[in-house]
Amino acid sequence: MNRAAYIKNIPPLVGLVVMIAAAFILRRLFIFAIPIGLGAWWGCHILMSRAFGDRAVKVRRKRVYQLPDARTRQDMQQALAKIETLNALNAQIPDETLTHALHRLAEAAIFLVDETTRNPSRANVTHKALTLYLEDAVEVSRAFADLQRFQSMKSAEITKTATSLQHLITLFQTYAARMRHHESEDLDIKITVLEDRLRSEGIFDR
Repeated sequence: MNRAAYIKNIPPLVGLVVMIAAAFILRRLFIFAIPIGLGAWWGCHILMSRAFGDRAVKVRRKRVYQLPDARTRQDMQQALAKIETLNALNAQIPDETLTHALHRLAEAAIFLVDETTRNPSRANVTHKALTLYLEDAVEVSRAFADLQRFQSMKSAEITKTATSLQHLITLFQTYAARMRHHESEDLDIKITVLEDRLRSEGIFDR
């Protein structure tokens, strides 16, 4: 089991064990075992995050926290939360092609966050991608994960979703290239084309 799995799965198990033990000890006051178990769950989560958490994630959060502009800082904090949600949804999707696509999408989004923290003056370049399109990626992934859970996805729907995710990946990669270049008419045109393509696929209406 990898580190991320430990962080995700061990705290609930600890909370459950503590809750059962507390209910047994308290007996008639077993109702108090619920908050005790939840407290143990949360405490274990905090301790394991500190002990096993990815150092790069901690450094990234610290850099975001130190951004001088409050609006940019809030946008980047929300972007990091969406990336975490994207990764959590990715763990629920068994389709390897889509899993790989979502992983690439999350990496591209992380790159944009990192570039924004290095050069906050160009936050306007990444603003749309990290505040609007990243949310679209999360919504698409959540819908797919729900449909996959109930085994209601047909092969045509899987193919359509994979294609849309690939277009989102390309869009984020184009934004990354745009971040490296202060002015690029070709990249602006490519972004517009990708936005129109995704709009036609029903991914967003912006």
